[in-house]
Amino acid sequence: MLSRFTEITKEGDFELKSDPRLLYQIMSLTRLVIIKGCAFNLFRSGMVAIRYSVCRRQFSNQKESKEERKLLDYQVHMEMLGKQMGNMMAIWLASNSMEEVHERAMLEFNEGEFKSLDILHHLTAGVKSMATEMCYVGLDEMRQSCGGAGFLLSSGIADQWSDIAPFPTFEGVNPVMAQQASRFIFKNFKRISKGKKPNDELFNYLTTTDEIIARKSTASTVEEFITLDHIENTLAARAG
Repeated sequence: MLSRFTEITKEGDFELKSDPRLLYQIMSLTRLVIIKGCAFNLFRSGMVAIRYSVCRRQFSNQKESKEERKLLDYQVHMEMLGKQMGNMMAIWLASNSMEEVHERAMLEFNEGEFKSLDILHHLTAGVKSMATEMCYVGLDEMRQSCGGAGFLLSSGIADQWSDIAPFPTFEGVNPVMAQQASRFIFKNFKRISKGKKPNDELFNYLTTTDEIIARKSTASTVEEFITLDHIENTLAARAG
């Protein structure tokens, strides 16, 4: 890769080649690696925090028992750890989908086609911004959930947080990445407002925003609320 990415001048210094495809390939691939790293580190830290919450007991407040309750049995603790595991899965699945977009874009780049460039930049910039923020905050929450033990390097979680601390800055600071991702959304919204089709089918929901927001939930039980169709409609209304 170094030989493709650089060339040696007569003075012996390295210079970047002018091929934008190579430059963008490195940039988008680096963001993908960071995003996958967020999912991996959330999983790794969650494993430590969950094991601790199963072993650590506190307060004997169970009826007809003097045994102290496991930390994981407390709803607040369960919600904290469960949320981070959910974030981990969401980031991992999103990174897998983006990987497919990246591979398709690279094939197009090699053939001189750049129609996937905008959507690839939108996804890698936006998800990188969200994933690194979720990872940064999530790891610290899980570290705190381990109490004082979580701040010891021997816990196996404190050093993980310090490892991912640079993620929100690497390959573009998060506020700038979020801004760049949002520009593509506004660009598509302007196209739709002029009666044109969006640049990518990913933004088709913008054509029916009013309809999506006007939908009423018909769920009345827990089972109905957690169906994939209901969750998808809820997320669509939130995005709208």
